[in-house]
Amino acid sequence: MTPRPIEEAEPNPRRRSDGRPRIGVSTLLLLVSAVSVWTAFFTSYRRNREYTSRIAISRELSRELEVIDPTRPAVVKLLEEWYDENRWDVHLPEQSRLHLATEGVSAGGLAVPSASAILEPGRRRVELRIEGNESEREMSVLVDGREAIRSRLPDTWNHASGSSGGSQVGSSRQFDRDAPLVLFRRRLHVTNGDRSTTPADGEKAAGAMLWIEPVGGGSTSPPSTSPSR
Repeated sequence: MTPRPIEEAEPNPRRRSDGRPRIGVSTLLLLVSAVSVWTAFFTSYRRNREYTSRIAISRELSRELEVIDPTRPAVVKLLEEWYDENRWDVHLPEQSRLHLATEGVSAGGLAVPSASAILEPGRRRVELRIEGNESEREMSVLVDGREAIRSRLPDTWNHASGSSGGSQVGSSRQFDRDAPLVLFRRRLHVTNGDRSTTPADGEKAAGAMLWIEPVGGGSTSPPSTSPSR
């Protein structure tokens, strides 16, 4: 009986001669493409986060008014071009009243206005100025470049030896609709002989306070201490 010849096994096209799997060109191309896509995705994601952070910083530095909810007032203090310049861009959803007080200013709450003016709804630019010399000073408030309030400052201002406070708003913020919007609060120091001291928190003093509230709102209600964004 003649033995049958041993048939040689056909080579496996998916494996190399040394037994390791063979990788085709198409597989390599797909692998390279997948890696490139994921690399581009993560690079784009990282750059977007960097750009978002830079935009937020730029917006903070530029002090632009941001109105997310047009039914609520918004305000931002503009950057100063010279020392103690006080200008604000304000969004008002309804007719409001602008108040200025030069006496009876406390560390919190409102004061009795020495002068007031009506503000129409919309976007307004408010500027507070102190003018005059050491013997006589006046404070004026401009709205959209036009004088809305002018008030003669009391003699206490002429003998003051310092003050504390200033703008109550910096970057763009939105407030509750019915809450008084305090733009500026400054209190003059109390002079006792040769010493100058800051008034106590509960003590009222001469100074300057500028605030906005809806028409019909009272001037004795406390301002909002936790504005919403």
